[in-house]
Amino acid sequence: MERVAEQNARHDAAASIETLAISNRARRRLLEAGIRTVDALLALNDEDLLRIPGFGHTCLTEIRSTLRVFRLSGNDSLVPPDDTDFPTDVPEALLDTRLQDLPISNRARAVFVRENFVTIRDYLALGEQQALRLRNFGAVTLANVNRTIRTACRTLKDEALLRPLLNVPRLGGPEAIDERFAAVPVASLDLPRRARRVCRELGIRTLRDLAALDTSALLVRRNFGQATLRRIQREVERFLDSVSEPQGDGFDALVNGLFVRLQDKERRLIELREGRKDDSPRTLGEVGQFLEITESRACQIEHTAWAKLRRFAAGLIDDFSRAVEETLKEHGGLAEPSTLMRHPAFAGSDASPTFVSRMLAKLLPHRLARLDDGRIAAIPGATLCSLTARLRKRLRRGGGSQDLREIVSDVTRGLDLGTEAPRLVQAVCENLFDREVVSDSTGSVRIRTPSQALGDDLIAVLETAHGPLHFTEIARRLCDPPFARAIDPEKVRLRLCRDDRFVLTGRGEYDLVERFTVPEPTKEKIVAAVTSRLEESGRPTSVAVLHQSLIGEPGLEDVSEFVVSIVLRNDAHFTQLGRGSFGLANANGSTSAVAHVSDLLVAILEEAGCPLSYAELRKRVQDRRRVSDGAISATLVGRDLFLRVARGCFDLASRHPITEEQRAALASSAKELVERRGGAASLEDLFDALRDDLPAASHAHATPILVGDILRRVGGFKFLSGGFVQIEDPNHDREIEDRAFQTLREAGEPLRPTTIARRLGFDAAGAARLKQILRNSPRFTAWKDGRYSPR
Repeated sequence: MERVAEQNARHDAAASIETLAISNRARRRLLEAGIRTVDALLALNDEDLLRIPGFGHTCLTEIRSTLRVFRLSGNDSLVPPDDTDFPTDVPEALLDTRLQDLPISNRARAVFVRENFVTIRDYLALGEQQALRLRNFGAVTLANVNRTIRTACRTLKDEALLRPLLNVPRLGGPEAIDERFAAVPVASLDLPRRARRVCRELGIRTLRDLAALDTSALLVRRNFGQATLRRIQREVERFLDSVSEPQGDGFDALVNGLFVRLQDKERRLIELREGRKDDSPRTLGEVGQFLEITESRACQIEHTAWAKLRRFAAGLIDDFSRAVEETLKEHGGLAEPSTLMRHPAFAGSDASPTFVSRMLAKLLPHRLARLDDGRIAAIPGATLCSLTARLRKRLRRGGGSQDLREIVSDVTRGLDLGTEAPRLVQAVCENLFDREVVSDSTGSVRIRTPSQALGDDLIAVLETAHGPLHFTEIARRLCDPPFARAIDPEKVRLRLCRDDRFVLTGRGEYDLVERFTVPEPTKEKIVAAVTSRLEESGRPTSVAVLHQSLIGEPGLEDVSEFVVSIVLRNDAHFTQLGRGSFGLANANGSTSAVAHVSDLLVAILEEAGCPLSYAELRKRVQDRRRVSDGAISATLVGRDLFLRVARGCFDLASRHPITEEQRAALASSAKELVERRGGAASLEDLFDALRDDLPAASHAHATPILVGDILRRVGGFKFLSGGFVQIEDPNHDREIEDRAFQTLREAGEPLRPTTIARRLGFDAAGAARLKQILRNSPRFTAWKDGRYSPR
């Protein structure tokens, strides 16, 4: 008998791994690694098996369990290749098993559905001969079904498997299960998808239901083997180990209990992403670099980890959820993270409020949402996304300030926001879209941008004034209560110009459009007079020229230039062309494009091919278009297209090319020379010293005026009367001012600027600079005869 057992053992060791009752995945990995027999498999240790690609701990546990049974029972663990006989000795517990739950082929399953065979009992009653007569049911399909049923029968013969699933020492079966864990949802366990699907189909909801389940009800099901069964057992034991360890109470204990059940890489990724340790959340790219994985892989791990955390937290986070809802209800559905931490449920927590708010919003996305500023809202996260998208469209569609009630009724249609919808919409507008929420004089709440708020305040100032005001006066009044705005007057002017609710009534003076009216007879006279003059000239004309020609008309003597501009701008017979120029509209209601004054000047200088005097430029521009003298001079001086090459003579800047480096070098040399001259120098001295620094193309027309114009456009210089230049240095000007003040006090009488300059040792440039300081400083009093004295 011993010789027979030894022969059987050698036969089993030489058997192919194809005969082992293992999963297809484990068998495929072994065959790819060149392991064909049980003998070769027994020669490997755990480390050797884990080095096989795709062979993990699940496959290792399955192999070792199979080999352990194989060593104890010999041939019982092997599946004979010819185990295809029609089953006859099927246990009673297996007869009522549904055929659809067995791992049979799709062809056999379709035949059973067509013939209305439901259980194994129906199949056995059919018999082998009758089964082969079925359409699309041949010998191969018959062998597959027989082998599956026989495998299930051998599995149920193992007495070790015929016990409750969770018959572990800690639980002792369903009768002895701890009531603390009995109601824990199965969804909170880290089970594979296959196991979760089976639990749903069997109606298993809690840990008590799972403990009462017999393993035979699982092993006979389709796509459910011993590996999945052991996975459930290990996960339950792991869960019990985690909850049995002393964790303490509070939110920190809950987070620790959830994180300990994650894999190491998942836990580290979530901690980095949410800033658990340093309250500094990282991006997916930064986390990927830290963990040495790609950003897309980090995104996949994060998605899986949060899905696990939400399952783990089911039934454990209810107390904190109720605490958050109570706090939000007290604060109108919206609260700061620091407010949440004052609730007794979060007492003693060492986590930062922002981390707590992020965790709560992601663990309870169906109940809470987190705004960009960290505040928690009592709505689902998906609802907040929909609300934000609707608000973005609604606010873009509205022109000015909008009523909050209208916005709420528009954007909350179909969204369940409760009674706190106005407060939540207001918070989203303030934090995400930079809107102001204020109450107007009628008591209604309005939402507006900072620009719209400034416009409303400007209207309030002008309504209080009952008349036009200069924009600097409006800016001054905005500094006083109730506005309390420290605003630049230039910003006020730009807002008044761009808002159609205001009108320019004088130089720098503005008024409300509805309050500023022009009598109809005056308007008709202006329209008729301007029409006749534009028809006579045949070209567009600036409003300044038109106003000068209208002063002599009867009834229009007191009409200002701004009134003419307003009338022409609002009349359909005229078209505004550029800044302050008007022309007659043609039959189609439009007019041809008119070049800017700078374009006319460029064309004239290009045609001349040489510099021209201001008088000649003015004459040629007026021949083509009626433009005021001020517009021509302002364009020549203010635009970088032109240079003043001599007194009253201008040329194109492109004919005197000079790079930025050359300009900087020229300005640096000029500053050094002016500083050596005491802070001021004449243009002639600068020209003589800087002639060689000018570009070669400018030498033919080089003059002191050209050098001065280049320096003026560079900046940093101040031009005095008499052709002198000084450096813009407030400290040096203050020093000269102090010395002049002291000189006048010592003299005890008024002195002329030339006398003061002589006593201070200034040259002509210094005297010019001193004159400007005496004229502009409030510390000196000017006499009628040109003398100055200290105040």
